[in-house]
Amino acid sequence: MAFEDYTGVATAISMTRGDTGTLWNLTFTEANGTTPFNLTGCALWMTAKALPTDLDAAIIFSRSTLNTGITITYATGGLASVSLAAADTSTLTTEKTGASALYYDVQIKDASGTVRTKIKGRLTVFLDITIPTV
Repeated sequence: MAFEDYTGVATAISMTRGDTGTLWNLTFTEANGTTPFNLTGCALWMTAKALPTDLDAAIIFSRSTLNTGITITYATGGLASVSLAAADTSTLTTEKTGASALYYDVQIKDASGTVRTKIKGRLTVFLDITIPTV
């Protein structure tokens, strides 16, 4: 599986329903766009919802460094990865377009307690064609 890389900006990303493992590698930079954002002591969250106004109880999936799903892979280099389980997206359906369009963001809480939304955008979840039976 090829990884997709994203730098702290508004970004459209995609995946296939039910895919598992590391789906995205994230690169965080300072405002200048080149200096890595040091993730030492930071917590990260990624949340996906059908609509940005949906309550947290209606999330499609949420991942974090505190629970599961986001791993800081190189803190001083500003690198992290996001992994999903099949159950995170396996129930998404759409009959007309073949894809579900979600909204997502990635937030960082740094060591001083400051929370920043570093990445946000649309997440397109394409329906899977092959459904493994084994």
